[in-house]
Amino acid sequence: MTADVPIASVRLEALGDYAVALREGATVPVGTVEFVRKAMSLARIADPPNMTYPDCLLPYLYRRVARRRAGSVLGRWFVKPVETKVFTGAVFDTLGNPDDLSFYDPAQYNAFLSLSPEIEVRIGEPVTWRSEVRYYVIDGEIRGEGRYDDGPDDAPVPDGQTVSEMVSLADLLRFRELRNALPKHRESSIRRNTI
Repeated sequence: MTADVPIASVRLEALGDYAVALREGATVPVGTVEFVRKAMSLARIADPPNMTYPDCLLPYLYRRVARRRAGSVLGRWFVKPVETKVFTGAVFDTLGNPDDLSFYDPAQYNAFLSLSPEIEVRIGEPVTWRSEVRYYVIDGEIRGEGRYDDGPDDAPVPDGQTVSEMVSLADLLRFRELRNALPKHRESSIRRNTI
C-alpha cells in the first residue's frame, strides 16, 4: 500500500531538517502527539481547539470527571491536562511515594508537578482499560478505527452502535456550535438545508 511512498524515520530533534517540506505539504508527519505538534509548529499550522470530553458525551465515560486546579488535586486520580497534551493523562497518587509509579508515569507526574497550581486539569476516578480504540471521524462519519493499546488481540472493543450514537451526538454539537457562530440571518437557511 505504501510501496511507492518514501518513508523516513526521523527523530524529534532532527525534525527541523524537514521544515520546508512540512510547510510545502510535501511530507506528512506520523508519530507521537509531541512529534506531530512540533511538525505542525514547523509547518506554521496552529493547534486545533481542544475538544476533550464534550458535555453531551459525559454519560458515556461511565465515571465522574471534573475540573480542578492542579494545586488542589489530592489523592489517587486519573489526571489529564485541560490543554491538549501538555502531558499524557496518567493515574497517580499525589499523596503517595513517587518511587512507586510505573515505568511510564514518572515523566507524566513530573510534568503535572511542573504546572502552576492555578492551572486547571481534569480528574477522574481511575479505571482499568481492557482495550483502547481510536476512531477517525470526518463530518460525522467514521472513516477508520484502530486499536491504540498493546493488549491481546482478542480484547473486547467498544460496541459499534454505541460508538455511532456518540459520533452522532458529537456531530450534532459541532453543527450547533457552527450555527451559533453564524450571523442570525443565515441561521434559517442552515436549518432548512439540514432537515
